Amino acid sequence: MQDDLKNKIASELERLHSQGTLNADEYGRLKRLYGLDAQVKVPDFSVAVKENCHCGEKLTWTPEYNRYFCHKCRQYPPTCPHCQHDMFWVREHNRYYCNTCGKYK
Repeated sequence: MQDDLKNKIASELERLHSQGTLNADEYGRLKRLYGLDAQVKVPDFSVAVKENCHCGEKLTWTPEYNRYFCHKCRQYPPTCPHCQHDMFWVREHNRYYCNTCGKYK
């Protein structure tokens, strides 16, 4: 009975996430809340955060270094501790976000 309920919850969370009703952060939070982390694979994130720096400027892609760069700050954005990709500033949440793994720093 317990596994049946977990499967129904997991299925419903996946459906809501794939429809865009749940963003990646909320989807992950609910999976952890219901203990579904190991059972449900997170799908690709369809909504990406824009490449903005903490200062508000748009970051520029630098192909020779395979990274983004802020010309105003003269620095690279921080990298995600999980996947080592560049993170982008989300002003509304006042923190950095990784588009690759869908996590806030």
